[in-house]
Formats: sequence, structure tokens, C-alpha cells
Amino acid sequence: SSVNDIFGTTVNRCAKINRTAPANGLIVGEEFYENAKNLENYNFKKISSEIVSPEHGFVGYVVTRNLKKKDNS
Repeated sequence: SSVNDIFGTTVNRCAKINRTAPANGLIVGEEFYENAKNLENYNFKKISSEIVSPEHGFVGYVVTRNLKKKDNS
């Protein structure tokens, strides 16, 4: 076959993670969360590892944009 494809554990895990993301949403891992959790414009909500990858203990966070306007008074 002239088609190259990727198989394996990593691809399977990514498919499970992507399936749990909201429409136009993003799921990040714990290391990214630890580096970005204090950003004012974003909210992070921890998701259950059982949903994503119970066999590997993946901890994920759904990222949403904080659209609240700051009060400049």
C-alpha cells in the first residue's frame, strides 16, 4: 500500500481524548494545565480519567475561554 498510517496506543489514546472534547473545544494534559492554570482569560475544568484513559490514568482538563469583561473602575 502506498498509504502511510499510524497505529498504536498513542493514537488510540488521542482518539479517546478527542471524543470527550466539547465542540470547538480543547482538552489538555496535566503538565500543560500546571503551566497555564493562572492565565486570566481561560478556565480549566478537570475531567474524569475514567472517561479518557482509565488504563493509563490520564488526567485531562477542558479549556474554555473566559469571556467576562474586566471592571476597570
